Amino acid sequence: MANICITGVCNRACSYCFAGFNVGGAAKELAYMSWETYLRALEYALRSGMDHVRLLGGEPTIHPRFTQMVEEALGRNLSVRVFSNGLMPERALAALQDAPAEHIIVLLNVNLLPGTLQPDIEPQRRVLERLGSRVTVGLNISQPSYSQPYPLLGLIRRYGLAPTIRVGIAHPRLGGTNAALHPRYYPVVGRNLAKFMAAAKNEGISVGLDCGFVPCMFPEDVQELLRDQQFGSTACHPILDILPSGDVIACYPLEKVHRVPLGETSGAQEMCELFRRKLGPLRTALLLAECSGCAAWREHACQGGCLAASLRRMRGNVPGQLARVLREAPVILRSA
Repeated sequence: MANICITGVCNRACSYCFAGFNVGGAAKELAYMSWETYLRALEYALRSGMDHVRLLGGEPTIHPRFTQMVEEALGRNLSVRVFSNGLMPERALAALQDAPAEHIIVLLNVNLLPGTLQPDIEPQRRVLERLGSRVTVGLNISQPSYSQPYPLLGLIRRYGLAPTIRVGIAHPRLGGTNAALHPRYYPVVGRNLAKFMAAAKNEGISVGLDCGFVPCMFPEDVQELLRDQQFGSTACHPILDILPSGDVIACYPLEKVHRVPLGETSGAQEMCELFRRKLGPLRTALLLAECSGCAAWREHACQGGCLAASLRRMRGNVPGQLARVLREAPVILRSA
């Protein structure tokens, strides 16, 4: 996949955001990706044999050339997936509405209101009404109560949205202070999600789990449900996000560990291997103390969840080879 972060600017300031650029709507680095860098990113996607690109932010739809970026990707036979908070300008909404439906997916991040767990969709309503089945609902779990998002099922029915929900864990950003789900809550989140996934399946709605979930979160009796939905615990591996500057990182939470410039000839496989080598020694970090006695972890059936969460848990107490790698990288765990 090609995750292209076209802007670091956002018109929201979610407490759990691990993108890291957008506090108060400002960007810490380059605000908007240049057109030249964007074209290089598209060439990278095509070189790597991809059939779609993902436009991320910040909020990608506020990029001044967002509509042209969508048109350029579609013109190169690349489908477009937009990761949005739903607070998009009219020009961007109109462009997504007019584009061929089979080549557009808008992953709309929904926040739940504390207490009621109702979706906070009033600012997003016009997007839901006009894009309908092009919209896939996304949810980030930053606290255990958010792992029971039953109102999302009604939201999908009401607006005729795609029958899929992407669920992610709010991961910590190394060196940052974003609100993240503590691993101590994983078991209760797993139990809640198992019940929710069963309810969603009964309504013909699939629940996709993003990276960082681990098998031990879920009760044994739902493993078959996870397999049936073709989801389950997902490995922590380099996702490869292309930043507005053109630099490539493994993922947002690990941005400070390592970054490299996007080359003119490099492809996704080569870049993934580069980050695997760099991050490999860090895998000695454990998400929980009990991971060391887990057969799934020892047999590499589970990589131990989000690496950023593991490193943040260890703080500055890291031994030997791990400490050397971290000294070479620009991340400072003591600030986590």
